Amino acid sequence: MTLASLEYHRAFDDWEIGNLSKLSRSLGKVAPDQRSFGHIIDSVFRTECGVDRSGLWGDKTPALSDDAKLLLSVFPDARFVHLVRDGVDVVESLVRAGLANSRGEAATRWVRRVTNAEAMIEHCKPGHGIRVTYEDLVQRPLDIVNTIRAIVDLQAISSLEESTMGLERVSDVRSRAHHRRVFEPLNDTSIGRGRRVISSGERHAIGVIANRTLTAMGYSPV
Repeated sequence: MTLASLEYHRAFDDWEIGNLSKLSRSLGKVAPDQRSFGHIIDSVFRTECGVDRSGLWGDKTPALSDDAKLLLSVFPDARFVHLVRDGVDVVESLVRAGLANSRGEAATRWVRRVTNAEAMIEHCKPGHGIRVTYEDLVQRPLDIVNTIRAIVDLQAISSLEESTMGLERVSDVRSRAHHRRVFEPLNDTSIGRGRRVISSGERHAIGVIANRTLTAMGYSPV
């Protein structure tokens, strides 16, 4: 039932793994006392990523923070990385990409997801969660990547090329227009973009929704 639901999900084809019939047969051989929802989802991701049981996989979907309690219960040993960005820049980016209908909707979404992500960091096992900022990531990428790698018990790397190997295999990066810059060299030109292009009146409206969270995350209110 779980696998069938996944195959009917609107984004399933993005994974480019055909169908899950082979995985279904494999899961049918798992001992009853080892069967769980977490095991099924873990197996699906390992199939999609081509990772065996000794490797790691991750998911970068922002909407996952809306299911923080479920994630913590299904994957109690998971590591969580909260990558937070200036909410004003996020609002501008979401609207420009057509991923939000209005700046108010985008601001409300940013507040909700940041709040939920912070809850995951607070309630996960000690040492299993970290918050990093987008601004630090694009300005000090190697330092931040190695900070994240330490959280997931991976050795430090000396070159960013090592962290982007296989990126072309990530199907939604290839297919989604708003991911088109992923293959470009890192730069910090988008930092502050929202504060530069959004009018003062619109910034005030965003501030009514987001100022408390902006301040809590270390950003200037608007």
